[in-house]
Amino acid sequence: MPGSALCSVSGRRCLVIDMFLRRAVIVVGGSAAALFASVAVGKRDNDPVLPWTPIPTGSWNSNWDCREPMSLINLCELNEHELESQLQKYKAKAARHIFLIRHGKYHRHANSKNYRSLTTRGREQADLTGKRLKLLDLKYNSIVHSSLPRATETAEIIKQYFPDVKITSSRVLEEGHPIQPVPASPKWRPEFKYFEKGPAIEAAFRECIHRADPEQTKDSYEIIVCHANVIRYFVCSREPASLIDPSKQKDLNEWESLLQKHTAKADRHIFLIRHGQYNKADHDHDRTLTEKGREQAKLTGKRLKSLDLQFKSIVYSSLTRTTETAEIISRRLPDVGNTPSSLLHEGHPIRPVPECEWQPEHYYFQAGPRIEAAFRKYIHRAEPEQTKDSYEIIVCHDNVIRYFVCRTSCFSGDHRFSVMPHGVSVFTQNYKRKSCRDPHPRPLVIDNCCLNVLTQQS
Repeated sequence: MPGSALCSVSGRRCLVIDMFLRRAVIVVGGSAAALFASVAVGKRDNDPVLPWTPIPTGSWNSNWDCREPMSLINLCELNEHELESQLQKYKAKAARHIFLIRHGKYHRHANSKNYRSLTTRGREQADLTGKRLKLLDLKYNSIVHSSLPRATETAEIIKQYFPDVKITSSRVLEEGHPIQPVPASPKWRPEFKYFEKGPAIEAAFRECIHRADPEQTKDSYEIIVCHANVIRYFVCSREPASLIDPSKQKDLNEWESLLQKHTAKADRHIFLIRHGQYNKADHDHDRTLTEKGREQAKLTGKRLKSLDLQFKSIVYSSLTRTTETAEIISRRLPDVGNTPSSLLHEGHPIRPVPECEWQPEHYYFQAGPRIEAAFRKYIHRAEPEQTKDSYEIIVCHDNVIRYFVCRTSCFSGDHRFSVMPHGVSVFTQNYKRKSCRDPHPRPLVIDNCCLNVLTQQS
């Protein structure tokens, strides 16, 4: 519903958008072809009289992106005379102009050979959008798009008009329902659908929508091609019982039978493995495994092979050191499929207590929801259809493993950094009646937990 989305942006601009535009300009298109209708967002002169009263949004949070100059300064290291110069140093000196573009029309029917690819009209919409962006005569800095096919196709068609602009795919921009709709939608969905996608789209917001960095001296123009719900979220800044629509139940017996239907019947055995020792460097492509790190990975693969289990999958962070570790382990398990995931990248999900090394707040502000999204995607009980125990491997990082372990154990945030696996280690944990898919809600507990450090990193 692109029309309603645009109206809501225009209606709230007096409260929100004008202050937002001091740092970033958002141009929103409800579809690839609807971009043209939204270029005027932010204009104040001769505003039309609104046919409704905007919903109050409360006071403006000047640190909405955790990049307000004061939040970037470590006050413990400054005196009052240095404060003003530091504030000027960290103040944004340019604006980011962000064009949010929804993909074109696509095939919706599963029985179509072109399922969820662009239709002829969708390709025309994308082509017209590219032409319109070209006519604006702006120097675009980047194109980022959702990794889903319809968004990828749209971005590639637009890219034809800007051959020198770098294009990047992002999984966090994928479509989903970030929150449960109010009022409830006729297309009822289980709670975990929102539980999983919410933090992923929040992570996308924190990664993509923020004011310019202090080092940026010229205005930038960036294109983001994604989906309707993602754009709505940006602008408006698994319990079995929850898998049943209560309005459709007739009696207690039916309720019990449906609960049994949605109750997990098997365990997921998840092996969390940290990458091996690596070369410290400024850039990820230089952070390769050391000789010792490769030996650690080989020993881990050998150990996993000796367990004589039928592993279902290997999922790994797509950073260099974890990719190398996963590839070495895969050689011992050649029949197991492996998949990279950017959600599993290293980062600090929370501010440590006590704080060991000062970092600006946005450092945690960005990584937190991404790692939470990884937890919700990968750490949950078995699906009701699964009848046999599964064995899965996740290769990632220190802080991701700490977060996963403490998240399932209900540890508070300030204890998460006390769990310190070093070197390549194997951690197994069983998930069956946990998270929001337990037929009888209860505190999270670990059925079986053991941590085996195979090698130590010096």
